[in-house]
Amino acid sequence: MNWSASTKFLLAIGLVFAGFSMVAAQNLNSDSQSHSNYTAISTSYPFLSITPDARAAAMGEAGVARDPDVNNLSINPSAIVFLPSKAGLGLSYNPWLQGVVKDMSLSYFSAYLNSGQQAIGISMRYFALGESTFRDENALLLGIVHPVEYAFDISYARKLGPDFSLAITTRYAQSRLALNEQGTALRSAGAALAVDVSAYLVRPGRLFGYNATFAGGANLSNIGPGSRDNPAGPYHYLPANLKLGSSAALAIDDLSRLTLAADFNKLLVPVRVNTSGNKEKVTGFPSSIWRSFSDGSIKEEIAEISCSFGVEFTFKQAFSIRAGYVYGHPAKGNRSFLSLGAGVKYQKINFDVAYLPVNMEKSPMANTLKIGLMFNFGQIEHYREGLIGP
Repeated sequence: MNWSASTKFLLAIGLVFAGFSMVAAQNLNSDSQSHSNYTAISTSYPFLSITPDARAAAMGEAGVARDPDVNNLSINPSAIVFLPSKAGLGLSYNPWLQGVVKDMSLSYFSAYLNSGQQAIGISMRYFALGESTFRDENALLLGIVHPVEYAFDISYARKLGPDFSLAITTRYAQSRLALNEQGTALRSAGAALAVDVSAYLVRPGRLFGYNATFAGGANLSNIGPGSRDNPAGPYHYLPANLKLGSSAALAIDDLSRLTLAADFNKLLVPVRVNTSGNKEKVTGFPSSIWRSFSDGSIKEEIAEISCSFGVEFTFKQAFSIRAGYVYGHPAKGNRSFLSLGAGVKYQKINFDVAYLPVNMEKSPMANTLKIGLMFNFGQIEHYREGLIGP
């Protein structure tokens, strides 16, 4: 039987999907760690840590080093300068905690302009927390409102060589979670400024006898000072994070591509420590970042690193199937789950969907469906040969 390379790899991907499913099933059926033992680190503006991109979500949130698209603005902005298109925009919609609150969601918009040597991107996250009812200490109704949080980003990326780029992103985030004094409308409950620094390295090569593109990426995100709701209130750290990853894209034939990706994440927020008087010991910025690497034993620091693994197979440059797995230590939130997804490309339009088949008892993200739509315009005249692009 003379099977084509694409058919063989489709069978291999099927085995990978089956493997992911078995690992997820074992994780979902494990009751060795109860929710009461979780010690996940809490931060302000947690919506900044949500992956809005359906493609990355389908690949287990592994994407800091994948071949780029407009949604790289949410995971590694430095890669957009390697896009073959001059401009693009993307829209994503993420229902959130649907098993708990029906009208909570994260919407994401992104757009970029690219010259091939430098690029600029803008994006916005809009996190709707659903309907909330406010009452006073006597249980009298103050108002029914819809709290929101949002963030605006501006990114600038530039090539420093044919294979390497850097980017810097500035971010403004605001929460509107509290009622005004009259109880008639929402007011700002806080605002924050943050900076991201990202890098992307890409090289052509060969793997398993196929032409391939190897890439590495890094993103240091949400770097900035924390805040307090009031002078006597608790200190809230921003969700500063270090994300490192690599990927390999193999050209199986003229129309098919296999991409493998792996990311590693470390939340750069120190564990809260109470002194003898139950007063919280606060480490200010930027010392809090350095302290996040030494606020526990080596074993605990390693446990704070989450791992993401993803695979994508694109057939005839039009259809993609994806799978991924995220692993988080049971003592650090137990954020472990399987992800699946697919994508369709028609000319310059991409439609992507991701599905998280998580057990409701394991995570409130159970059965979450994420969708994304992307548009690309124009073509870079001197796009580098030898790279396996999107």
